[in-house]
Amino acid sequence: MDDGRPASGAAPGLTLVLLRHAEAAAAVPARPGSGPDADLARPLTPRGRAQARATGEWLLASGAGAVDLVLVSPAQRTAQTWAELAEVLHPGTVREEPALYEAPALGLVHLLAALPQEVGSVLVVAHEPAVSAAAVALAGPGSVGAALARVRAGAAPASASVLAHPGPWASLAGGSCVLRSHVVPPEGS
Repeated sequence: MDDGRPASGAAPGLTLVLLRHAEAAAAVPARPGSGPDADLARPLTPRGRAQARATGEWLLASGAGAVDLVLVSPAQRTAQTWAELAEVLHPGTVREEPALYEAPALGLVHLLAALPQEVGSVLVVAHEPAVSAAAVALAGPGSVGAALARVRAGAAPASASVLAHPGPWASLAGGSCVLRSHVVPPEGS
């Protein structure tokens, strides 16, 4: 896995994991009357399933695998990504969040800022470009430079950014988090 080492020292406060769905089947050109359902129904490829499992194993090994809340876009590819992750992670509540399907980065940040304080850690399974743009926007002083550089290039399928926030969620804003790590599944996954 790329950048498999989180920043040294335990980060107090809240943990946020922003994960792009794993590799999905290619989009089918829209036909008259097909609507957005064709994109929502795109499944993972076999490689995508392997990518998701590899990322889940890394999250578990890194200590970011036990989360209080999982927010998943309603797209089939995000649900299937979560299904692969769920086999190795220890989730609390899992919730489909329709706003994640087309949310811009700022919309994602606002959604997170509205979380109740009793949620100490959250995993978001969503889409590009919102995932990488939100991670870049939230990353502030103390962030791991190499991880930030990779996220700025865009989130690869099944890649995950792990951020720490001193809390509360309501104070989530640009530059308020520390990007601790960014993981990209190996090419063979």
